[in-house]
Amino acid sequence: MSSSIMTGALGFGFWALSARTASADDVGRAAAVISTATMLATVANLSVGNLYVRFLPVAGRDARRLVAAGMIVTVSLAGVLGLGLLVVGPRDRLFDSDLGVVLFPVCTMVLAAFALQDPILVGLRRARLVALKNTVQSVLKLVLLGGAALLVASSTTIVAAWMVPAAVVTAVVAWFGVRPAVAAKTEPSNLPSRRQLMGFFGGTYAMTLAGVAVPLTVPLLIVASLGTAANAYFNVCWLMASTLGILIATSREPYIAEAATAGTDLRDTTTRYIRLCLGAGVAGGLILATAGPVALLIMGRDYADAATRLVWLMALTMPLLAVITLYGALAQHFRRLRLAGSVQFITAALIIAGIALTAPRWGLTSVGFVYLTVDLLAVTIISVPLYRFLRSIYHRASVPGRAVGEPRAGVGQLSDGVGAQP
Repeated sequence: MSSSIMTGALGFGFWALSARTASADDVGRAAAVISTATMLATVANLSVGNLYVRFLPVAGRDARRLVAAGMIVTVSLAGVLGLGLLVVGPRDRLFDSDLGVVLFPVCTMVLAAFALQDPILVGLRRARLVALKNTVQSVLKLVLLGGAALLVASSTTIVAAWMVPAAVVTAVVAWFGVRPAVAAKTEPSNLPSRRQLMGFFGGTYAMTLAGVAVPLTVPLLIVASLGTAANAYFNVCWLMASTLGILIATSREPYIAEAATAGTDLRDTTTRYIRLCLGAGVAGGLILATAGPVALLIMGRDYADAATRLVWLMALTMPLLAVITLYGALAQHFRRLRLAGSVQFITAALIIAGIALTAPRWGLTSVGFVYLTVDLLAVTIISVPLYRFLRSIYHRASVPGRAVGEPRAGVGQLSDGVGAQP
């Protein structure tokens, strides 16, 4: 959570400096390039990061092979997806130079490797290095942007200031962080069967695809329908809202791990998680509603005029996001991912379709209304199964070390005992 706060604050500083040194069109174009490359890198990661977090601790001497194979596959796929976007995407609107077009696939590859290192380090029990890595990259890109802005301010320099530190930090962490940690794992492997791994992978990857569809598509829709300047305004709102959303989501994995540990008081653990998750949602909404307009004024009067109402609408979605996050955590605990995945796919499709239909007519404010409406629908759909999950925890006897009301093994589920070790 501290890493998310630091990178969010420094990220805001990066875009604030961009807004002060470059035109809104250049900022919007750079924001679209960076967000698109980030989402393509996330798709290329194939949810391998979830496997690393869960199973690298028990991979033993197989850790080196798993890390190398996952990195090669995801980085290669990121390059292919980057090339694909150049073929089918709005290339003329995204890039202002031939160099930017040529280097875009390289950017997706760099961001894929940079992102995959986080779950690798967590799985290798080097979580503090994750915070250090992300903070250093955020500081370096801010410093580099300040230096580049003194020479020339353009979308190309903004993108370069983001990507170059990511490439350097990734290389340094790979050599001095990941390599020695992997080499130190000499114990025998205790991995589950290939079938069990693929079942876990299938369930989590489907949710990952749905989760990246919206942030990948929405900036492109805004650029296509409202222009690059409008995307600059949207990007600031998205940065603030997504940073608070990440803070809400960061407690989910620790809760899942704690709830699955033998001897855990599941009722007490769940109660504390509910307080933390819902409290973060309410606090996040209040922070965004009050501090968001001030942040837009810092960016410039045109940002405040264009996006203040959007920030207020996004603030109303924060408590709803907390409820959705709570349901997702319980669904993973009970290993019942079908409805959670279905809801994620439905909401992603509705958000994309809603923005495509309303943004050209009603502008950025309609984006906030679409998010709020779809999140209300999602909470309505999950309210009954969420109540059933909570009833299972609070009104039925639980067996230590196992989920209450644990379902039979199936798609996206693991058989008893898999992943029982921390």
